[in-house]
Amino acid sequence: MKSATALLLILCLSGALVQAEMASQSDISAELGALRASVEELRLMENRLAAMAFSVALTEAVGPFRVETTIIYPNIITNIGNAYNAHTGFFTAPISGVYFFRFNVMDSWKDSAMGAALYKNNQRVLLNNAWNHWEDNEHVSNGVVLELSQGDVVHMRLPAWYSVTDFGEHHFNIFSGFLLFPM
Repeated sequence: MKSATALLLILCLSGALVQAEMASQSDISAELGALRASVEELRLMENRLAAMAFSVALTEAVGPFRVETTIIYPNIITNIGNAYNAHTGFFTAPISGVYFFRFNVMDSWKDSAMGAALYKNNQRVLLNNAWNHWEDNEHVSNGVVLELSQGDVVHMRLPAWYSVTDFGEHHFNIFSGFLLFPM
């Protein structure tokens, strides 16, 4: 009788262990599924944040002004991620990363100074300029790779007494940037 009771007790306990094991595996499977869904959601979010590029252009002549002035490019060619603000002329980094910026400026006024400066957080990064001796199209351009933190601002300025010329659809004066990789 003792052996039968012991055997019955062992069978009951083993059944309870099997049920507990099955419930535990079910919980693990559910948690694994939730983790996979979270990882996929994070991948999609990272791809959306990493999609950032813009190209903007002038539509008319700008300058000369008595003081250095922010250049506002009203013609949006591309603004993926909406990080360039056409009302302020500022690009604001949506995420921390390494970015590439490029600009080209042109002027056609005889005996005039032309050029532009690129700024990061109100600190000049570079300046390109030229003196137009003839009534001809004078061009300058440059590019730079910058490490930006989220919220950093990059913009172009026209130095005091400088001017640039554009004739609408030609896009002689253009400012572009894009994210190389997030950090």
